Amino acid sequence: MTLGGLLDKLNVLVVEDNSVNRRTMELVLEQMVGRVFTAADGLEGLELFRRREIDVVFTDHDMPQMTGLELAREILEEKPDTPVVLVTGHNESDVVISALNSGITHFLPKPITRKTIRRALEDSFQKVLVKKLEHESRRKDLELLRFKERYHSLQEKNAFEKQLNLIKNDFQGMMLENAGNPYFVNTFYKPLDTLSGDGYSVRRLSDGSIFVFLIDSMGKGLSASVTTFMSIAFINHIIDRFNERNGSGLSTLISRYLEYVKKVLLEEEIVSCAFLRISSGFEEMEYALFSVPSLSVSMPDGLKKLKSNNPPLMSSTESFNIGRENTAGMLSLAVFTDGLLENTFISTAEHKEMLYDLIKDNPPFMHMRTFLDSTVTSYEDDITFIYINSSVGGYAEEISVNPDFHDVMVYINGVEEKLRRDGLSDDDAASMTGVLTELVMNAFEHGCLEIELEEKTKLITEGVYDECLKKAKPTPDKFIKIRTRVENRGGSLVFCAEVSDNGHGFDFRKKRRSRKAFFGGNGIKMVTSAVDDIYFNEKGNKVRIYKTIRGECVWK
Repeated sequence: MTLGGLLDKLNVLVVEDNSVNRRTMELVLEQMVGRVFTAADGLEGLELFRRREIDVVFTDHDMPQMTGLELAREILEEKPDTPVVLVTGHNESDVVISALNSGITHFLPKPITRKTIRRALEDSFQKVLVKKLEHESRRKDLELLRFKERYHSLQEKNAFEKQLNLIKNDFQGMMLENAGNPYFVNTFYKPLDTLSGDGYSVRRLSDGSIFVFLIDSMGKGLSASVTTFMSIAFINHIIDRFNERNGSGLSTLISRYLEYVKKVLLEEEIVSCAFLRISSGFEEMEYALFSVPSLSVSMPDGLKKLKSNNPPLMSSTESFNIGRENTAGMLSLAVFTDGLLENTFISTAEHKEMLYDLIKDNPPFMHMRTFLDSTVTSYEDDITFIYINSSVGGYAEEISVNPDFHDVMVYINGVEEKLRRDGLSDDDAASMTGVLTELVMNAFEHGCLEIELEEKTKLITEGVYDECLKKAKPTPDKFIKIRTRVENRGGSLVFCAEVSDNGHGFDFRKKRRSRKAFFGGNGIKMVTSAVDDIYFNEKGNKVRIYKTIRGECVWK
């Protein structure tokens, strides 16, 4: 019997006073389990639990009549082995502590999703599922073994997600602007196994400079992974402490890490790693490379390869060297682990040269990502690739649109024909028109009219949102600016668009937590799915997108 077959036999009780959330959980769980019972408060839920054979209980905490915590205590007093999943908000730490003290060990954080509901269901019912398997019959020992393997796979998956939570890129999806040129900081991370010996951390220091830490632990199996992620956790911690105290010295950072890691390294372990500190204006870089492949820096006059200036790091390491490089005018920078050069195809001299030629040409990240995905056909080691590059495309015409509903619609209605004239096919022009429509309307609604999410949700619910946009008049100082460019990069057309306004912007990295945000974020999701790369400036009032357009280039 499969895991899905066992879940099909479960009876699940959902206790939630919010009718929308209750119905949402009911619909999701109905696709996973045998039967779902629902209750609108704790007293009704307790009565259902006593009348039905319930296997798992999902309950919200803040409810009338009886709280979720009080309900859980009653249930666990009557049937201590019943898994109770407590739905908690991000500000309910005191509830979580009380729940743990009461014997509840399973929690479902808000906002709830299909993925988190299924994970909570599987995690909470693992032990009971194993017992059910054991009771099926001795003839099904093989299925029990398969489930246990699935259980271990689930644990590995959780461990991998923990790794992904530890690796950081403070600049992911961000457009850094320097002297009129935007810079982007991207990462390509391809671990060979769930527990990887590779890792990285890209952080902003308090003085605005960029700190890069790249690590490739050379120990065996789990030992290497433990070293890597202990290292990343420590680096992130020390960076946070440094930023609190306005510190930024690379030498001090490395010294602190060296003091820490020497205590945890086994005698035979070695660590390859790179430390970089790039000034906020990209004029200068400090680096300490401990036996990693050459750091590649593309400059207007060609490609510089900076070789490691330190041997691999070991428990006996006592000192290190720091190099300095003038990077004013830098086009791109790439630092990576040696797994990239050891995998099939890329290990050949021809493909290594192709890689360095590509870095020298300063391609958009989407082209670099495509090269790595398509060139490596057989992974034999982990790959971590950190790529910092600027955008140095050709001329882009800037159009200013008056932030009036009529003028915005005039621009939107004419943009598809303009894109066809720029060389896009009918399908591509239609697709990118949809993208520009969403970005320009977002600038108009949120940047110029300053309509917040809660207000937008209310207006849409009342059916008056479109009328509100038509009548609204922003202050005279508001503007919307649009720049588009189509260029030939690597034999294919690349479409680039930038939309900006002078509104207060938004934090594009912040996840929306409101349960009422039914109309928030869907437009950006649509844009993200339609383009190759999307970046926002730090304020969140300028967005740039890139899309590779296949077909013959007709634009010059």
